Amino acid sequence: MKPSNENGSSHSAAESYLSTISPQDKDWDIYKTLNNVLRELYKGTSLDTLPSRLDACSGFLEFGITPPLDDGSVRLKLRSARFCRVRHCPVCQSRRSSMWFARLINSIPLVEKDYPKARYIFLTLTLKNCRVEELKDTIKWMNKSWIKLTKKKCFPGIGYVKSTEVTRNREEGTVHPHFHILIMVPPGYFNDRSYLNQKQWSELWKLALNVQYTPV
Repeated sequence: MKPSNENGSSHSAAESYLSTISPQDKDWDIYKTLNNVLRELYKGTSLDTLPSRLDACSGFLEFGITPPLDDGSVRLKLRSARFCRVRHCPVCQSRRSSMWFARLINSIPLVEKDYPKARYIFLTLTLKNCRVEELKDTIKWMNKSWIKLTKKKCFPGIGYVKSTEVTRNREEGTVHPHFHILIMVPPGYFNDRSYLNQKQWSELWKLALNVQYTPV
């Protein structure tokens, strides 16, 4: 870890947890610890190049110190680092998530300017659990089904933001992929005949998935 001043000067520091220097960054330590766990899991597998990449991930961080805030505190701003970009690396995935979140937040003022009277609904779409080895194909199937749903005439969305979450049932050894979707709808949606209740959403999702049961 290498903290540096805004003028570019730096000083060495003993290896330590980032949270000892910047308490608000304690999540980083958690992700790096999980990164180490993942590195050990990859050892001895056919993916034998990944452990060394994971080991080097974020091992050296260079920070700048921001000007003091109103309360006199300062924050660290990452200036340089090396990341492994391994798909399942907790450190890299955390940064990727933060990047997409920032892009979403920055787009909100533009969306509100173009659609000042729009309303929003939050939709969660699920299906039955699957085995871990079936997860990739299941998510592909879900994404195709979602596109089919959005193309129906009754779909009320002007636009949407969709994220995929996967939880795990440790007792059964299965996983539960599902979608969380924020949908922008017309201002009169809640008073219009185009309004869809939970039962109707379930039926639409069932048809899109082409399954025999009614998903939530």
